[in-house]
Amino acid sequence: MVREVDVVLRIQKLVDSARRGRETHEKDWATNIEYLRGKFPRTADDGGDNIHVNMFWATMRVMVPAVYFKNPDILAEAMRPQDEALAPVVEAATQFWIDRIGTKRLVQKAIVDANACPWAIAKVGYVTEDREVTAKIRKADGRVDIYDGTEQVDLTDFALEQRVIPVGKRPILTKVSPSCFLFDPNAEDPESSEWMAEEIDRRLAAVKADRKYTNTDRLFANASTATTRQFNSPEDPTAGLDEEERSILPDEPRGDVSMDFVRLIEFWDRSGIIREDGEPRLYVIADRQRQLLRDDPWP
Repeated sequence: MVREVDVVLRIQKLVDSARRGRETHEKDWATNIEYLRGKFPRTADDGGDNIHVNMFWATMRVMVPAVYFKNPDILAEAMRPQDEALAPVVEAATQFWIDRIGTKRLVQKAIVDANACPWAIAKVGYVTEDREVTAKIRKADGRVDIYDGTEQVDLTDFALEQRVIPVGKRPILTKVSPSCFLFDPNAEDPESSEWMAEEIDRRLAAVKADRKYTNTDRLFANASTATTRQFNSPEDPTAGLDEEERSILPDEPRGDVSMDFVRLIEFWDRSGIIREDGEPRLYVIADRQRQLLRDDPWP
């Protein structure tokens, strides 16, 4: 049985190793971004590279517009004869959402990332909208219905509980900044990596109010929009970490306590390496803190 603190520690070690690997690329990324802003070194003494500039500028001005000038055309083919009538519906729905969620603009940004940085990352998913309701639960078999308050309920046979239920989903498509994306530095590329992670800064109050996270009582801010400084969680007497582990997840808070953001790390374990069970899972931790905020099967 792997302790939660050991799960957090393993994730933090992998993230730290990926950050060190990312540092070797960040100077090149910054140079390319300056090119995009029209800032070019005038001479070789200033770090200029005319071949680099010419190739990069031509690519951004010619290839990128040719790729993203229109939304893609979707073709849905039925895999079974009985699904042939559904294929046009899938095509129309997909085409609608491609336009609705701004795919064209996002693909444009992703292509810029792919040229300025080694890779471009986009995420597709759903945003779930929740609503708090009164649930009527039949004690005999556990059946749950929504109670609207218009009928009398025999509490001998039923129980009433306040519950949060999903009332709708809408698809989203977002781009992940290369400066916030991490993967195994020993892998050739993100596609072949056993794990991937994203650094996300969210307001502490929003994280504590988000029902998909647990263990948020001891969570506190460690980031702001103006700085990347971080500090760590207070002493946890049940953690049982040795000296080396405490150097990774220290005890005492450090940094600017006026910060109101917390840096989350969404960690997609594609090969089950964290618990060594081969089962893909999604974990969420707070950077340099000991709480395991989320631990779900994935996908």
